[in-house]
Amino acid sequence: ARFLKRWFDDNDGPLYEMFDVDLVPESVYRLDHDGGPDDRSSILGLANMLADPTARVSVEGAAWLDVDTFTAYFGASGVIGQFDAYPYSFPGDDVYLYVDPLDQRIHMLPHGGDETFNDPDRPADYVFGLLAVRCLADPACEEMFDAAIWRAQDTIEAMNLVARIEAWSALVPPAALRQRTPFSVADVNAARAQQLDFIQNRRVRLQQMPGIEGP
Repeated sequence: ARFLKRWFDDNDGPLYEMFDVDLVPESVYRLDHDGGPDDRSSILGLANMLADPTARVSVEGAAWLDVDTFTAYFGASGVIGQFDAYPYSFPGDDVYLYVDPLDQRIHMLPHGGDETFNDPDRPADYVFGLLAVRCLADPACEEMFDAAIWRAQDTIEAMNLVARIEAWSALVPPAALRQRTPFSVADVNAARAQQLDFIQNRRVRLQQMPGIEGP
């Protein structure tokens, strides 16, 4: 509720968690209801739109989905390697759907980012979730996704995560690692090096992905 209140003028709308489902009509009832009224009409509307092969996410889908925030979520997920979540994993999970009462459109809210910064070579447009597949088949939605990729990458670089990671690492002596984690110091150092490599080389790797248009 605190998160919804921060980002939405009306935080009393329907909230659902996706867990091992996709946005197809027969699965809408399987979404976990986590808050607000249990009104799935907008989600069913989106699922029915996706079932129509002639419909476009950026046009017909905009009646049910906030396409701007979806592509921002989709692009940011690709940049940080949130590949354990919808739309990269199938069946999808690690995302909430919030239906804004002001316009009855769906917003995707990520969670469970414990496996990010971990798979540098997976293409950012290698997806399984139906919504993303249909977005990439829609030139206007694909263009929004590509733009979101580079906005997210710019944001990551402005945060200077490498310096932050190195500063935080310096606060934890090897002795503390041995006492408080089941992993060896070598394991921790290797994982940190992998994470740093992901972050430092992300722009170059994104630029080398044939399905991603450059900024």
